[in-house]
Amino acid sequence: MWKLNVPEKKCISTPRKSSIISVISNLHTFYCKKHNNFDLEKGKKDTPRIIVYPVVGKENFTFQELKVIVYNFTSDTCVSTEYESFYSESLVYILDPLIVYEINAHSYKPDCVDADSKYVLNNVWVSPVKKDIVQKTVDSKFMENVEQQRIKLQFAILKIWNESDFSEMQHLYQRNNNIDGYQIVVRNETAVMELCKDVEANDIVRSKKIGNTCFSKIPVIVGNKTMFSTDGINLDYESDIVECPVVFNDAPVYTYKQLLYLAEVSTIVILFLLCVVFLLSYKIIKLNNLKCKSQSIQEIES
Repeated sequence: MWKLNVPEKKCISTPRKSSIISVISNLHTFYCKKHNNFDLEKGKKDTPRIIVYPVVGKENFTFQELKVIVYNFTSDTCVSTEYESFYSESLVYILDPLIVYEINAHSYKPDCVDADSKYVLNNVWVSPVKKDIVQKTVDSKFMENVEQQRIKLQFAILKIWNESDFSEMQHLYQRNNNIDGYQIVVRNETAVMELCKDVEANDIVRSKKIGNTCFSKIPVIVGNKTMFSTDGINLDYESDIVECPVVFNDAPVYTYKQLLYLAEVSTIVILFLLCVVFLLSYKIIKLNNLKCKSQSIQEIES
């Protein structure tokens, strides 16, 4: 029997200041099932059989420069880059490097995201740069080739079913395929994607500190529960407790270990400076002695 321990997990749908998602229902059966002879306990390395159902047709695109805005949930900041792309109402194909995005309905935008940007999942927004765009129709053959490449990337991670931690595999799948709002679970030897929905969050504590306790992940307060996130997409029930940094007013923030290291470095620098001062003093004294001797000899000779 093929068994995997699937962690209980929830997720934040987007990097918003007050939104978290929770799992509500099965969405659909995923595109793969394992071979009948796959047996994890016997250590076989059979790759799950992939069943692909591509739906590709003609669609109107514009060829234009596109700004891709990546939102950092931890710092609440954005970084943008411009690319040449085929752009439609539902799909974005960036040409170099080849990246495929699907436009998704989304209402909230962080302050650093342009107002006319469209959300494409995984903390990424896109926004056309030029208004003088070129209308193009990309035929289905081109789209099918691109889709096949994308599908290969999507399902490459499934080859490590029996070689990797399942939660890590899920994280890689979401990251590589720009998917949020879902989680993958295994039921009856079939991988299933579960749908998530938005729920309200009371607060996002980016300082990672509640009271006198500091956490490795960012605390997210949902009702009377404290949950945690690192990317604004996945929400966990637990986080490691870490050592709190030491804060001196507006001074840089250091942990206790960092302060000890700085103290050691400062001590070494001070000792070095003392040695330099000592050597300079010694040379000055020696030069003065030589001058005194020279003057004494001159006086004797005269």
